[in-house]
Amino acid sequence: MFKTLYRCARTAVRHETGPAAQSRLAYLEHLASGGATLNCLRANAGVLYRAAVCMNLDDTSLVERAAVERAATEWAHGKFLNAMASSPEPTEREFRYITCRWLRFARRLQEPARPPTPHQAEARVVFIGQPFQSRSIDERGPLCFWARHHRTASIRRRRT
Repeated sequence: MFKTLYRCARTAVRHETGPAAQSRLAYLEHLASGGATLNCLRANAGVLYRAAVCMNLDDTSLVERAAVERAATEWAHGKFLNAMASSPEPTEREFRYITCRWLRFARRLQEPARPPTPHQAEARVVFIGQPFQSRSIDERGPLCFWARHHRTASIRRRRT
């Protein structure tokens, strides 16, 4: 894969022998099977390599989201700035986005647990069919009706 992405043999070897090479290769093959262009694969490969080097990753270790945030900030505000970006923010955002997608794909990203929003909690109650203990049976009716109405309205919007 890396030999098809890069014409320079040294660059291809650097990517093949770099940190977390198997995990990066598996993710790039996943992107390629989904129809990603050569330019997109090359851009993702570069960011993944930089992320693996900056965070000193291997193929199996778990990574916390805070570590990705720190590495993105360090990379974007480092001494070798992205010449194509007008400011470091787009570089930081790209680094964070691509790295988190790769680590989620590899099931290695540890994200902090977030409590469900009120809408998610209500939707879960409707889906399971069991009310919160603080709700009475009379209060379930409008909620169930609202959820049914919301689902059918969103389906109608998608069809048009």
